[in-house]
Amino acid sequence: MTGFMRKALFLILIVSLAACAKPKRTIPPAQPVPAIAKLLERLEPEKSKVFSLEGRMSIKINSPSGKNSSTQLILLQRPSSIRLDAVTPFGQPVLTLSTNGETMDIYYHSKKRFFSGDARSRSLSAIFPVSLSIKDLTLILSGQIPLIEFDKNSLRAEIEDGRYLLTMNRDGIREELYFDMETLDLVEGIIYGPGGETVLAVSMGKYKTFDNIRLPTKIKTSLPLENYKMETNYSEISPNSIFPGELFALQPPEGVEIENLDSLNF
Repeated sequence: MTGFMRKALFLILIVSLAACAKPKRTIPPAQPVPAIAKLLERLEPEKSKVFSLEGRMSIKINSPSGKNSSTQLILLQRPSSIRLDAVTPFGQPVLTLSTNGETMDIYYHSKKRFFSGDARSRSLSAIFPVSLSIKDLTLILSGQIPLIEFDKNSLRAEIEDGRYLLTMNRDGIREELYFDMETLDLVEGIIYGPGGETVLAVSMGKYKTFDNIRLPTKIKTSLPLENYKMETNYSEISPNSIFPGELFALQPPEGVEIENLDSLNF
């Protein structure tokens, strides 16, 4: 074989190998983490676009008192006013609960019994967990997550499991908040106690836009120390409706006496 032929074969081999080689994989640039201030802005209740809410939802509660589920019409006004009307599948009222954060009224329509008392009555533990304030419950049901009193120097933002994670601490209490990387929707929040135990866990999903405001339509709330779980699924939401204040302070129908809320047994 002549020198020329050897060179030609060598060139052909090089070209063939180059044609068979796999194209070099392009590594996408790392996703930048948003500034902490931008994530905090998404959280701060006073900057939330939702100050009230009207809607229809299904609610499931699992507590030491048992399991129950119902369909509720909800009126909510921050910071701590809630009205729930439990209705039958045909829309007939069964029970109405109303609170302004300090007092609570409950009316059983079928039994014609009216109860009134402190909004933190332990008799309500089958509905609301004892350790969760009405203000925090109002925040959760309006698509927010309660925040701990945090030390600004403790704030840390990073990426974890395909989500933005904002961590805050104060006196041994830690809170982790997770955001969708594309929309910055708040999707999960967990508060840990000094021993690392989970005190409160809230997850939010199935976001939809109502009057140009993105809100979660599915909210799961868990307080493991109380063996309490609540899941709400909104089928209708109308944000920022205006309600008269009397809707959050019920009056007993004529002829129905007022009973102490502490005597109520769910």
